[in-house]
Amino acid sequence: MKGIDISNYQKGINLASLKAQGYEIIFIKATEGITINDDCMMTFYNQAMALKLKIGFYHFLHANDPIAEAKHFISRVKGLHVDCLYMIDGETDPVGISARIRTFSDYLTTQGMPTVLYTGENFYNTEILPIARNIPLWVAKYCSTRPSVKSIAWQYSDSNNLDQDIFDDEILLSGTKSITNVVQPVVPTIRQFPITMTANIENVGIVSSHGNNLCTIGTIGKALRLEMFSMTIDGIDFTYSIHEQSVGDEPMQVEGTALGTIGVSKRIEGIVINVTSIPTGFKLQYRGNIQNLGMSPWVDSGIFVGSKNKSLRLEEIEVQVVKA
Repeated sequence: MKGIDISNYQKGINLASLKAQGYEIIFIKATEGITINDDCMMTFYNQAMALKLKIGFYHFLHANDPIAEAKHFISRVKGLHVDCLYMIDGETDPVGISARIRTFSDYLTTQGMPTVLYTGENFYNTEILPIARNIPLWVAKYCSTRPSVKSIAWQYSDSNNLDQDIFDDEILLSGTKSITNVVQPVVPTIRQFPITMTANIENVGIVSSHGNNLCTIGTIGKALRLEMFSMTIDGIDFTYSIHEQSVGDEPMQVEGTALGTIGVSKRIEGIVINVTSIPTGFKLQYRGNIQNLGMSPWVDSGIFVGSKNKSLRLEEIEVQVVKA
């Protein structure tokens, strides 16, 4: 199977064109280290879902506590659709890297997230010790012949600013089959809840975001505050409130109401959403990226996300509808 792996360095890539060229799998960068989130992840994810590409996620490993890095990665991809093993990008900070990879992989495995290790052929041969060598390998070597080292994936080119790969079926999670070689079974359609968000972002202006069952708006790692926010979800009734700089808690408002300000440099510091009606078997969850604190955990209806009177801006809001 042909595939690609992408990050914010490929912002604006035409996935539909690549699918037409026979690319079936897309690995999307989610996180790096213990604080960095790729700001293109959700854009790529929503496009890949719409195109029915096979989706994988990856984390770029650094020399930190590997469990802290693993928890950061999990917090970003938890609840998202995935078809492939979770990739650990291990190609820098060689001192102690084998032990970190092993710990990271073992922790993900305990969470039901089996892994594949991505690294260069030379780095694998010289730096990866036996402790990490039983993890399935995705080898990178830009040449015309697949490396002899045992692997389930091969990155063979980075031409045109695009990492290009060949994947064996072993890259797919158990029960997932190749698109080209297997007739896909008919599965029940999962109910869709279209989500629409609108926000005013510092230095950006008013933007909108749309998604089915999952939607994100705002930025991460750019030090830009959310100043105004509104949201609707087809099929779900709710009220919501924000905590705003110099204003405090705004009164609860019905869905679709614009909360906050535009053009007066006041930050949104927190949000709470109260679900009043939702179809049986589903629940709404949300989280936010908070200045200096990072991404909060997913919370259920009625729980405040953010801070109050600590001068910390809310930079991104994510909302998802999942099975209860």
